[in-house]
Amino acid sequence: MTEPAATTTEATEGAQVAPPQWRLFTPSAKTVRHIGIEVLIVTVGVLLALGVEQARQYWLQRGLAADTRALLRTEVERSISNIELQMRRLADVYPKVEAQPSEAPAFITANSGGAPLLFDAAFNVAMQTGAFSYLDPQERKTLSEVYMSQEALDERSTLYAPLVDEVASWPSGALGDADDERDRARDVRRWKRAAVAQFIAMCRQMIRNRIALGVNYADNYEGELCRGVSPLTTDVEALIAGRKEPRKTVVQPAPEAPT
Repeated sequence: MTEPAATTTEATEGAQVAPPQWRLFTPSAKTVRHIGIEVLIVTVGVLLALGVEQARQYWLQRGLAADTRALLRTEVERSISNIELQMRRLADVYPKVEAQPSEAPAFITANSGGAPLLFDAAFNVAMQTGAFSYLDPQERKTLSEVYMSQEALDERSTLYAPLVDEVASWPSGALGDADDERDRARDVRRWKRAAVAQFIAMCRQMIRNRIALGVNYADNYEGELCRGVSPLTTDVEALIAGRKEPRKTVVQPAPEAPT
């Protein structure tokens, strides 16, 4: 019984073990179809989410652009109103000073004109928040030029204001001193030159602001409409209405008292 067992062990040791057989996985057509459907569903879901987000951003930006446009339009309109007011005041006081220079301090103190309050809060907020970038390129260009020129007019107004104060500091009427009379006349002349330049600058700014609001001046662009205007000889109401006409009446100098 012992010998057959040994023979069996030797036969087992001498035999070669067959290597394992690897089977290649070949999915069925049904499995491939299911995988394709799942990939398609995921792809469509991602694209749909991206589309919804882009649409949300588009409508959000469009709403911000509309709000920004409305705020800037209101701000520009308010600046126009102040410019027109100061043009009217300057056109009212200038002929009086021209007619009676000795009464210039009283006239200017009561109604100097020429320094409009210009608004830029909405513009600054739109720039800081980035809402300004949502406007159309041409709108951005036009409005940027408007606010830059308003800043220049503000700087001019700061130079004009001291001349108003200089004239207003003098007493009206006869001074009784030749040097004082000469100095006051000098200050009045300086104010008059500055007032004319300020009047022209306000005219140009008024036209720029109106163009920004979509007003079409045809061939009467700012350079043509505001060229040669003066608070003494220009009909300010006609100028504000968009046309340049000579003033119908000008205040005449008061007759001198007989000596």
